[in-house]
Amino acid sequence: MTAQSHEATPPLDAGAAEHALRTLERELERGSVGGPPGDEALARWQRQAETLRGALEIATVPGRHRLFRAALRFLDDLEDMRQRKARYLARKEPARAPAFATEVSGWAAGPDAMPRQALAASIHAGLNLLPQAEVVLKPGAAGAASPPDDQTTPAIDAAPVAPATGGDQVGKPEPLAAVEMAVAAADEPTVPVRDERAASSSRPVEPALSAPAARMSRRSDPIIAVAGRLARAGSFNDARDIALNWLRKKGFKVPTAHADGFELRTSKGHSATSVSLPEKGVWALQAETVDSGFKGRRWRVEMVLLDVEPTPAVSVTLTAISPGGSPEPPTSVPQLVTRLVDGIGLHDANDGAALNAGPIWIRDQKSLQYALDSLRSMRRTRPVVVLSTYRKDDQSKQLLDPLGLSSKLGGLAQVFVLERDMAWPFNEAVGRDAAVAGASVRMFRPGFDPGDAPGRHPLWSPTELTAQGLDLNGLSHALLREAAYLSLRALEREDSIPAFDRVRDMVHRRQIAEAREKAELASRQRVSDDDVVSLRAALESETELRRLFEEDNARLVDDLASIKAERSKLQDDMDTLRGRALHLEGRVQDLLEQLREARGSGEPSFPDSWDDLEGWCDAHLDGRVVLTKKALRSAKNSRYLDIPFAYRVLWFLAERYVPARRNGGEEFKDGLAELGLDLSPVGRSASDHRSRETYSTDYKQERVNLDWHVKGSSDRDPRYGFRVYFHWHVRDQCVVVGSLPEHLDNVLT
Repeated sequence: MTAQSHEATPPLDAGAAEHALRTLERELERGSVGGPPGDEALARWQRQAETLRGALEIATVPGRHRLFRAALRFLDDLEDMRQRKARYLARKEPARAPAFATEVSGWAAGPDAMPRQALAASIHAGLNLLPQAEVVLKPGAAGAASPPDDQTTPAIDAAPVAPATGGDQVGKPEPLAAVEMAVAAADEPTVPVRDERAASSSRPVEPALSAPAARMSRRSDPIIAVAGRLARAGSFNDARDIALNWLRKKGFKVPTAHADGFELRTSKGHSATSVSLPEKGVWALQAETVDSGFKGRRWRVEMVLLDVEPTPAVSVTLTAISPGGSPEPPTSVPQLVTRLVDGIGLHDANDGAALNAGPIWIRDQKSLQYALDSLRSMRRTRPVVVLSTYRKDDQSKQLLDPLGLSSKLGGLAQVFVLERDMAWPFNEAVGRDAAVAGASVRMFRPGFDPGDAPGRHPLWSPTELTAQGLDLNGLSHALLREAAYLSLRALEREDSIPAFDRVRDMVHRRQIAEAREKAELASRQRVSDDDVVSLRAALESETELRRLFEEDNARLVDDLASIKAERSKLQDDMDTLRGRALHLEGRVQDLLEQLREARGSGEPSFPDSWDDLEGWCDAHLDGRVVLTKKALRSAKNSRYLDIPFAYRVLWFLAERYVPARRNGGEEFKDGLAELGLDLSPVGRSASDHRSRETYSTDYKQERVNLDWHVKGSSDRDPRYGFRVYFHWHVRDQCVVVGSLPEHLDNVLT
């Protein structure tokens, strides 16, 4: 009976088997993101996979052993999924009631359980140097300088960090299967607070500038802002010494006797200024260093140190000052921040979490509760990055190395690692639109709510990283840039630590007040006319300097505010349009996939002439492979003999290569080998001025380089040699063919 059943089974097609396996894998992945799949779905997938495995056991098609092993792996994945589901349901039932409602013992209190650190009370009260009548409040800022009197400042206890183990090491780029996507999602526009630094607290983009920007000869790019509490009480002098030693490492000759106020320059053009209000416990530093790798760029680091209770407060900002029209500067964390973290320790001013404390692993109910509390906290100012755990080669891995990522972010973001067994309860709590599963990374911006619009908390997963020209280091750098941008929002808070310019302004005010007091004292004591004239001259000089400084500062603030508002709106519009385009593109691809499945997976007929090449492509390639007019002309004018083979290659690119570029995977390489083909970049010919025109084509009102090619026979006889020259179009996610099937001349020929 078995033999008869085998005889009755129709011949198995390798392409159909491959398609069936890919469909099962996609259904399993999509069906298990937000929670465990149902029993009916698991049983259906089991039946389909076992049927496919049985057919492959007796098949004689090329690649049978590879497909058979893939079917066995899928069955193992199904069994693993059943076990995960059983563990999830067993934990969920008894733990459901208290899971997200009770305090977790053994962990630090969640962020919302902590009253806000009273920065406003200690800072603003300590810096109020002038009489009340002379203090000018900004519109809408009344009462913002001090919190309620009964607000207390608790001691800072960092949340314990579970040991971080495992993960892939960040190194050279992984292959296409592991690194393929970085989609930046739209952020909701915010209205900036107009204070000394708010006008420049957003990272700029590069649209055309308005009139105020055109008048400026320099561009100022805020990079990061780190603000918090030092970990030790009484560490004010230690922190200042760390900053002075950092200056000495930069080549400054710092005076030991006058550290409270100096102006320094080095032979390399670096400059440094410090000001202080010793009686108020305030010390501030501004250092500018010349960028040796970019002409005209200077890096400005500002540090403000406040001796307040329970521990000193500190802020460090990094700004790049570049010539007008310069490219956007790279993002980095100043070494001064690293020295403070390593030498004393630094804690978040809002929730007391230790900055740069390493990743936290979500592997049980306690760590899950802590992560959810962190996400939901309305006091959170830092982003949270969640790395999901996935299986590859029978090992648990993450898309990025958690320890390396945490170190690179330098405390600008909190990193969590989501274990596979905790993925479903986590995703159930955050909602499907914010789920984290598979080989993916999600950044949760401050102010998270499960009802947030899709895309507000961006996800990076293996779909387009390679197409975007990014490797794993590029992804981690994208996370650093986003975290750095969000750190600048801290400057907009009413109770933020004052900027260096604000402290310097206070020092100038104090000097003016002291000069005025001396003049009044001299008048009362009737000192000599010469002394009075000298004092009045000093007062007038200080007053004039103050007036000029305020006028210049006001003009720059207005210009920067105008630039920021214009650039922020353009960025918001661009992100919104990009998000809509990605959503519509995804919907189109889903519909096309459904259409192809309904049509069946069999290969179409491959014509033996070029007469209807364009119509055949429209009918069978569905926009996945697009032939330009240049490609159509080159095909019809060619002398290549095996025309059906050329059609087959185009079909292969659409069916195997394009899905790999979009969704990750390297299975197409086996198909290339079966067809006797190779795929590689064309090299220097695509950019060399002698061949650039040959290796480019027009596509949708733009000129694209034909920087990839499919290589068949290298016979120089045009009847037998075979090439397909194409460009992978990132925006449209398609292959743009510019020439086939003959060789193109290169810089060597």
